[in-house]
Amino acid sequence: MGIKKAELIDGIYTWDNNITKSEWISVLQDKSLIKEETKSSLYKFYLEPGHRSTCRKLGQKHNIDSNIIQNSINALGKAIQKKLNRFQIIGSDKEPTYWVIPMYGELNNRTLEWVIRPELVEAMETLYVDGNPLHEKMVQPIGGIHQTPEERAKTNFSIKDYVSLLKKSKNLVLTGVIGTGKTYLAKQIAEKMQAEYNLVRFHAAYSYSDFIEGLRPTTWWENSSDYTEELKDGDFTIFCKKALQNLLDSQKTVEELKEEKSIFETMTLFTETMRDKIFQDGHYLLECAKIGKKVKVTSLNRSTITVYTDQGESLSIPWGNMVNMYKTYKKHKNIGWSLSEIEKYLEIYHHHIVFFLFLKVYDKFQEENLVEVDVDVVERKDFVFIIDEMNNANIIKVFGEACTTLDPENRGPKGKVKTKLIDHVPGYDLFHDGFYIPENVYIIGTMNDVSSESRVLDFDTIKKFTWKEIKVKDRLSMWDDLIPEYKDEAYRIMTTINKRIDNIPGLNELYHIGPSYFLKLKYFDGDFEQFWDNYLEGILTRYLINLPDHPEIISELKESCKKKQKQIAV
Repeated sequence: MGIKKAELIDGIYTWDNNITKSEWISVLQDKSLIKEETKSSLYKFYLEPGHRSTCRKLGQKHNIDSNIIQNSINALGKAIQKKLNRFQIIGSDKEPTYWVIPMYGELNNRTLEWVIRPELVEAMETLYVDGNPLHEKMVQPIGGIHQTPEERAKTNFSIKDYVSLLKKSKNLVLTGVIGTGKTYLAKQIAEKMQAEYNLVRFHAAYSYSDFIEGLRPTTWWENSSDYTEELKDGDFTIFCKKALQNLLDSQKTVEELKEEKSIFETMTLFTETMRDKIFQDGHYLLECAKIGKKVKVTSLNRSTITVYTDQGESLSIPWGNMVNMYKTYKKHKNIGWSLSEIEKYLEIYHHHIVFFLFLKVYDKFQEENLVEVDVDVVERKDFVFIIDEMNNANIIKVFGEACTTLDPENRGPKGKVKTKLIDHVPGYDLFHDGFYIPENVYIIGTMNDVSSESRVLDFDTIKKFTWKEIKVKDRLSMWDDLIPEYKDEAYRIMTTINKRIDNIPGLNELYHIGPSYFLKLKYFDGDFEQFWDNYLEGILTRYLINLPDHPEIISELKESCKKKQKQIAV
């Protein structure tokens, strides 16, 4: 293994890096090396302009401990060093360093900022949509479950009871020891309900900006002084909007749906026409000779319309819900449209001329360019949001002010809350006047009874959920179809381990392991030594790592299993 030195030269702290894009891809794809919080921390750097920042800045921005980010990037450096096994980096303090492997440092106003290496950026953008490993890995596709024979065998009890429990409580947590198939059970419940579902996995680096909302940079150029940020919805907000849209659309007739969809598609075409004109000429003129008014539009995006005023100033105005506004305008199209009528019917109280001219010019555009659409009746559906390992993040911080919306009695508009970035939410947004969880949204959380990364839940959060324990004995039948030739051996190993755990001071039944882990026996042809050394030992190590004497405990568990095997052989 070669020794390489990291040095600060001309304001750049780096080393003789020779890691390729393909090597980074292989590391990012290796789930045994990379944890979810490592990918989450890396993505937080990726989102910054030039993919550069500091742990302190990111910690403050996302309201998480900066040490979590620092440890995550260190872990990434250790992971690729271990996988490649061809170099070791020595820092300026003459000690081994790992941070500088995925990043390089650059001095900026006497502060060392860290930048993701280009090869790693390319690997992220090759593997993930928009470079987002968290969204790609954590959020499962909305839709049905494609069951394998292995998955179908993972439960031997009625799902109906769990569906009924979730329907009544709105929020359900599945608890139990590791290896009892809680995550799959959550998906099965959603499938039984014929619901659409998303799954996210909580971890220490998962934050409010990942879950509810956050500001993301819109300017990427290294030396640009025009730095801007825009609001980006988090995983849960995106999901709730989809559910709410379904709920609203299910209450409309085909004619109403067709009208709305047609206006939306035509208005999209109109705004694209405006943007093309602005790109070519620098502005688009909204003009109506009948009322003798005109406005120059100089910019247009999803959040604002920017106009050039008579005073020679540039003014950015947040959008309202222009589709609904146009539907109202169309109903009263032939009235005189005085200032008071604009305020009364269109509920426009600021920048009256800008919005009114937009509607007038759009109306004329639609006469010649109406987009015809076909729609079907929308059936109301259930939506299930699954939070895997929900005690691995700080739930209070992740939900923020939206915590109050978790209460089942707060479902729907009556539970509406103002989120911290409500001022950035455009007027056409479904949650423009506050966030809430729609009535057709259900939440399932999963929790291991003991986890090396778990956080204690406060009582107020606990009482918002119904809790159901998934026991080991309820899951044994999965072996009958999947490992029938090894099920006796699996039972001996599992019961030996769990009984031995009961006799170790400080441990109890909460530390038992479940049957799903023993499905791997078939991949080792029932060879206990191979199964233990290459799989189960790693699981137990991560599970018990917070115990100071965990190496001795794991060694003792292995010896107990071997002793049991010898007794049976005799």
